[in-house]
Amino acid sequence: MVLTIDSNISSPTDSTLCIHLLQNVPHMAKFRSKKGQLPFVELNGEEIADSAFIIKELSTKYTKDLDAALTPEQRVVAHAMISMIENHLSWVILWWRAKYPESVIKGYHVNLQNALNTRLPNPILNFCYKLTSGRKGLKKAKAHGIGVHSQDEIIEFGKNDLRVLSDYLSDRPFFFGDEPTLLDVVAFSNLAQLQFVDKSVVHPLRDAMNESFPNLVGLVSRMKERAFADWDEVCASAEGLRSIVQWSLFQWLRYYGGLYVQWHSVVSGRPSGRASPGTFVRAGL
Repeated sequence: MVLTIDSNISSPTDSTLCIHLLQNVPHMAKFRSKKGQLPFVELNGEEIADSAFIIKELSTKYTKDLDAALTPEQRVVAHAMISMIENHLSWVILWWRAKYPESVIKGYHVNLQNALNTRLPNPILNFCYKLTSGRKGLKKAKAHGIGVHSQDEIIEFGKNDLRVLSDYLSDRPFFFGDEPTLLDVVAFSNLAQLQFVDKSVVHPLRDAMNESFPNLVGLVSRMKERAFADWDEVCASAEGLRSIVQWSLFQWLRYYGGLYVQWHSVVSGRPSGRASPGTFVRAGL
């Protein structure tokens, strides 16, 4: 039985990926999907899209359920919390990335030239990233509704979500006790994108976590140790891309990479081609 996972997930700590890591389900990475919807997995040749369907199918197929020990009441709380994270907090995080693309490049130590395997200089690639990703992200944030508010209001939304998570976690190692559940996985996949932004970059939500919600920082550390035992080793060998969290840019790299490669072929006179999966950092998969 073979399980392949789309390499273009929003982050290396996406909920569907952590399911396999936490439960030791054998898996391998796949570069692209047929439908283009992200995330997706391919199970014995059949593609399954959308996190909810993916988790349901894999839990049934492998008889592994992270929430098996939860009571009905706890399942209700988990569902509400996950909905808050995925439909609210994650959009605050997306808004920040779109609003400050230069901080994203610096905060996640992104080297677009290496990632895209191109000779185009990084200043040009960085400019194009800022132009395209910023505009596209802000447009999505506005369509969602979060983007119509002021910066202070959006940051306050994010802090309120962090406060809710922190209050519910309390002094427990994980949200529902001594073992992680799906809520811990989803929380980690979003909180890690805040916690591991380089300290030289200003990020109000990262600072709020460290100053006001230290138990969330502890949760991130425990989940990192549980799911990514080789985190430091992978980061150290990542050819200058020092943060696993920068994988959140992977979807953008694939989407726009073809345009840059084609542009480069026109400028240089060399045939165009696609950036292969091998040109991207493995980043903990």
